[in-house]
Amino acid sequence: MIKSTFAVLFLIAAQCLPESSDAAENEGEIPRNRIDFTSVYFDTADTDRFTGILDYTRNLSSSSNLTVRATYLDSRLGVSGGSGWGDTTVTYSYLPKAQMSVGPWIPRIVGSGISVTLPTGNEKQGLGLGSTILTPFIGTRVRLSDSFSFTPTLAYAYSTNQIITGKDLRVALLDLGLTWVGKTAWWASIYVGYIKDYEADNTSYGGRLSLGKVFASGWGFSAHIIELESFRPGLLPPENAQFNQVYELTLLYGF
Repeated sequence: MIKSTFAVLFLIAAQCLPESSDAAENEGEIPRNRIDFTSVYFDTADTDRFTGILDYTRNLSSSSNLTVRATYLDSRLGVSGGSGWGDTTVTYSYLPKAQMSVGPWIPRIVGSGISVTLPTGNEKQGLGLGSTILTPFIGTRVRLSDSFSFTPTLAYAYSTNQIITGKDLRVALLDLGLTWVGKTAWWASIYVGYIKDYEADNTSYGGRLSLGKVFASGWGFSAHIIELESFRPGLLPPENAQFNQVYELTLLYGF
């Protein structure tokens, strides 16, 4: 079992849950591949824990990206004390009008596509959800100016079998993002999200603030602060609503 509802939400978001290629063009030849390593630190009400995320992104065309994501979970995430690699997620995103690149400001889930999470993590050790998760999504990107863009995305995640909590997964996610990309490849984004859990009949809200930089050599970095509202069983609003903090630091290389 997972220690908290928040941990399950992270596994879902990490396996499933910023927008212009102008900056990359200014830095030279546009790369078609990107590798990211993200260290993640949780600061929640009942525990603190660390994990890592490894991403490989391939730009298939000017309109589509393919991303493979693997997570590494430390021993404090599962009650059983397991540590190791978790589930693996493959995401295909399509965005028309030549708006795709491997720039780190491009979300994995953007435009229209599907995300498939494979249960490669050991469920008994608390490293995986224990089921294949399918997440179709639809959205768009609205260019507000040369530097700013707006990205709304609607997704629905569901499991083919019961997950580690003993229940089916039926979750809708709405993300609204505003992204800025500077001429020197500095970028920043802010996202607000709404999550509806149909199995538990709960709703929660979250936000994500990001700041990053890409260098001419292809290397780059970004820092992220995430606030995610969690709900505790048996408590009525507003007592059940509290926000958990997640801090991420990403090192990336485009080639």
